[in-house]
Amino acid sequence: MTHQSYRIVCVNRDHHVEEVGTGAEPSHCERLWKATEVFAEIIDGNQFYTVSPSTGGTAAVEPFRCSCGAMTLRSDPNEVSDNNVVDLPPCTKPS
Repeated sequence: MTHQSYRIVCVNRDHHVEEVGTGAEPSHCERLWKATEVFAEIIDGNQFYTVSPSTGGTAAVEPFRCSCGAMTLRSDPNEVSDNNVVDLPPCTKPS
């Protein structure tokens, strides 16, 4: 089975990440994923990541249990702050 990698380019969130958008270009969301769909894809071996616009560095996105008990998504901690999944722009419907 071939595993896939998906670049997250946008995020819809309330208190927690509810939905992410993936695409090849940072300004274009090709597909919206519910957070629960991302959890299942990661369990199946697929990868989700973000890219820093300032350095080009990537950060893996992983499931995370918030202190309130809710499951959400977060970026793997690294030295670059502009590739945090929660700081991405909001998603619009894919075109």
